[in-house]
Amino acid sequence: MYQAVATDLDSTFMHHGMTIPALNRQTVLQATANGVRFIIASGRQQPAIDQVLRQLGVCGARVCLNGAYVVDESGQLLAAMPVAPALIDRLFDQAKQAGVNMMCYRAHSVARYDVTNAFAWWTAFLVHNPDNRLFKDRPRLHQLLAQAPVYKVGFNSPDHAQLVALARRLQGLGAFEMVWASANFLEITAPGVTKLSGLMTLAQAWGTEVKQFAAFGDYENDLAMLAGVGLGVAMSNALPAVKAAADVVVDNADHAGVGRMLARLLQAG
Repeated sequence: MYQAVATDLDSTFMHHGMTIPALNRQTVLQATANGVRFIIASGRQQPAIDQVLRQLGVCGARVCLNGAYVVDESGQLLAAMPVAPALIDRLFDQAKQAGVNMMCYRAHSVARYDVTNAFAWWTAFLVHNPDNRLFKDRPRLHQLLAQAPVYKVGFNSPDHAQLVALARRLQGLGAFEMVWASANFLEITAPGVTKLSGLMTLAQAWGTEVKQFAAFGDYENDLAMLAGVGLGVAMSNALPAVKAAADVVVDNADHAGVGRMLARLLQAG
């Protein structure tokens, strides 16, 4: 059995809406009882990952925001890799030009440039987390950047072609990591920051290496992680490139693919 198991969340380990299949929870509990370390590696922030760990009833490590913010099982912050404010400033110009939403993910809150002008949505966004903020112009963005680091920048649009055009323009903008989290979400982290780099941070802290880890994922932001660990497992709903990078592809039609594969690994010892 591998020393640690890492998993993506959305459409990999759980249904949308934070619903965890019983088999996934059962096998994670069994694995951790046998001494296997459990890691959630997600584009989400720590509070959302902590909520999943509480639902599972396990103590796990967190690779948050696509690897930019890494916390061990005890809650100790091991790495925090922010996006440079000067880059965020240039990204804002591109978001305005493209007419897409832009999200600046801080450790526990989000600052958002929103093009929808939907009052009901704004209200829900601000009520969901009182620390969330909206911005419409550069002075307000600079004010928010001075208050707290940004660890991930996301662009969102219901028009995939709009984001594809934006991605092409961003390629010459500077050094950073750019991945798709879904067809409607394009995400930026600092240079070298991926879910794999987050796992490497944990491996170093634990005195081991990522070749002793198994990992599960389905989308482009999981690709480096699956290619770099000892056993990369792609879900049946994964992108073709992610399946190609993985060692194994498992059925995930009911979102219990992680549980079935973990059961096999536990049985094999």
